Amino acid sequence: METASTARPSLITRLFRLSDQTHYAIKVALAVTLAYLIPFALGWQWASTAAITVIVIAASHSMGESLFKGFLRITGTLIGAVLGIALIAWLPQERALYLLILSGLVTLFLYLGYAYQGDKTIFMLSAMTMMIVFQGGKTDGLFLYGVNRATMTAFGVILFTLVSIYLWPFGSHTKVRDEVTDTGIPKGAKFLLFDPDHLLGALVTFLIFWTATLAWIWFNPPGGFYLVTLATAISLYTVFSPIAHPSLMIAVYTLSFLFSTLAYIFILPHLHQVIGLALFLFVYVWLAFRLFQPEVALFIAMGLSVMNIQNQMTYNFGLYLNFLFLFYAFMFLLLLFAYVPFSSRPETMVLRTLGRFERLANRILSPAATPWQRFWRKEAQKMLLPTAQKLQIWIAKTNWEWFGLKKERFEQAAAECLEASVECLQASDTAPTKLAACMKTLRTLPKEPLQAHGRF
Repeated sequence: METASTARPSLITRLFRLSDQTHYAIKVALAVTLAYLIPFALGWQWASTAAITVIVIAASHSMGESLFKGFLRITGTLIGAVLGIALIAWLPQERALYLLILSGLVTLFLYLGYAYQGDKTIFMLSAMTMMIVFQGGKTDGLFLYGVNRATMTAFGVILFTLVSIYLWPFGSHTKVRDEVTDTGIPKGAKFLLFDPDHLLGALVTFLIFWTATLAWIWFNPPGGFYLVTLATAISLYTVFSPIAHPSLMIAVYTLSFLFSTLAYIFILPHLHQVIGLALFLFVYVWLAFRLFQPEVALFIAMGLSVMNIQNQMTYNFGLYLNFLFLFYAFMFLLLLFAYVPFSSRPETMVLRTLGRFERLANRILSPAATPWQRFWRKEAQKMLLPTAQKLQIWIAKTNWEWFGLKKERFEQAAAECLEASVECLQASDTAPTKLAACMKTLRTLPKEPLQAHGRF
């Protein structure tokens, strides 16, 4: 029987307990609120761009902020703006060539984002800004349009950075661990450039860009080129992710849409004072980031974009539905590429990761006589521990009862892989023996049910 001291805290207690997550949610909510209110007060356009930038950055888990990190994000934004505007100025009439080069640059920056073992938003902002400055083929006022959008993106970065480092600067620097990217690789190894997941992720991003672009050209959907921008940029969070799977994000966004609709009809028309709007924005974003993981909260907070909040509000339900269609369109596009051409189902990822770990281990155990072999052996040592950690994650996400297998056996094998990987990094004398024993364990795992009865 539970006593008062051991009973689970109530929902209200958990919501308002000043934990690191509560601090983080308050910071994000305050930054988003200021991202709207300051441009409104100064008469600036594109306040929503600054707010979306804050939300996208906040989805990166980075509780520990610094001025240097903010400077890097602004630098990435400026690089994206300069490249985007220069590319349009260079190829104003060569639309096909422009889109081809743009897709290559965006894929390159997002590939670096996949491979980088730190703050990925630096690369994401560069790629996103390159696409944001494109007006969907319009050339009138291009320079001012690009400068305004890039400026508001940088403004969002500055706001989030200042709020993060000056509000609760101590006690909130414990970084929330990203199970996929916070891999504990050797110190100084900032990029895992040859990780197959990163290469495949970049390829999927390229395919997403062009599928969205062709849909924009052929069908001209509501939102225009924003379909390409959102689908491509957000793919950094969803491709091969065990947390932000597109199917889950669609369900989450549907809940957000229901709340946004109620707010659009019953709350926003009655907000006539700044304090009312500020309170609404703050509570909306705070609840999203307090109750959900940042990747999930990203899609909930995106509901603000659907409301099209402006200084001079005009309520147009047709425009509201257009925004709604835009968000569902890019998320269903991400859902398609979660299965085509490379499936990201947990059981598929388990098999893929097992095979990759065995190949890396064989490379480490094999003699390295030539400089080429030594290079690849060193790269294999870098990727071994991240691969073992990914294996643990995907095993935890797999429904083993579906395949009639015991989860514990795979968990034990993953634990052995992790232990052997750590010893390899530490260059322990027992590392080769443990790695060879781990390989023997992996070969005895019953993989046939996963291969034969995997679900689409």
